[in-house]
Formats: sequence, structure tokens, C-alpha cells
Amino acid sequence: YLFLGGPQPAITRDRISTEAAGGRLAGSVTLGAPVVREGGTFIPVMVSAAADSMEPQALSLKVRISGEATVAAIRRAGSATSAEPVFEVSRATSDGAGYLVAFENGLVRAGQSTLVAEIELTRAAGTQVRVDVDPALTMLSRGGVRQATVTAKTLTVRGVTVDRSVDLRPTTRERN
Repeated sequence: YLFLGGPQPAITRDRISTEAAGGRLAGSVTLGAPVVREGGTFIPVMVSAAADSMEPQALSLKVRISGEATVAAIRRAGSATSAEPVFEVSRATSDGAGYLVAFENGLVRAGQSTLVAEIELTRAAGTQVRVDVDPALTMLSRGGVRQATVTAKTLTVRGVTVDRSVDLRPTTRERN
């Protein structure tokens, strides 16, 4: 049409934004206080979304173990147990384990925190173990195109030390 005498296309040269429509994705992945039950040591995996963040739909988690322990499993826990994942996989690595889970809907609402998974460790009673979240391989994602990462300064991660004292805590609550 342009070559037949029609009008020239109207374009604007506005600033191009790298921020996706709908906002940003930011939050944290934190390992909670370990508990001993049924002969295993379990560490909760908490995911938080920043107050001004979109809801993450997926979690990529890589944990590294320092000490005499192995990851027996990483599985959904808390509110994530009732949600059907689109994809979920857990694999052992030479120094820990990797876990990837994705949902159709969000993992956690903006400004909130929730239990998403738990890590089960196999270790001898009385041994101290450090479990770190790998900042290079851990991320939150939405739609596969928006990510919160440590490198982008939109994700914070925190590991945990499984102290010898965790074995001394009672496994059941006493009732009066």
C-alpha cells in the first residue's frame, strides 16, 4: 500500500522498557529450621514474594550440602501439596540436589510467604551439616519470561545449619 501512494506508517520512537507489562518479580527462598521426624531430618523451603511483586509460578532450587549427609528427597509441602504441578522433578547431585516445580497459578501472593517444599536429609544423629542455597542456580519464575535471581538483585536466598542440638528436640509435643 505504501508504494501505491498511501500514507507512511506512523511510528514512535519512545523509550523501550525492559520491564515486562504487569510489574516485576522479586522475592526470597529461605530454608527454615530443621526438624527430626520418622528417622529423617526435614528442612522447610519457604518462598516469599515482595510486596510489589508478581506471583511466581515456578521455583528452581539447588542446594549444596557441607558435612556428612545426603539429600534423600525434595518434595512439595504445605500449600503446594494440594496444588497440581505442571512440572516437578528432583535430582541428586554430587554435592546436594536440584529441584524444579512449576504451577499453572502462582506459588505465593505478593507480600506473603509460604511453605512450598521440604528437603529430607539422611545423616547420622549428632552430626552438624550446612545446607546452602546455590545463588547461581536458584530462581523464581513467572511464565518462563520473568525471573527473580540473585544476580539481578531481585531474589535473596538463605541456607541453614543443621546443628547437633536438632537431635535433642522432642519429636512430639507433650500434653497436660
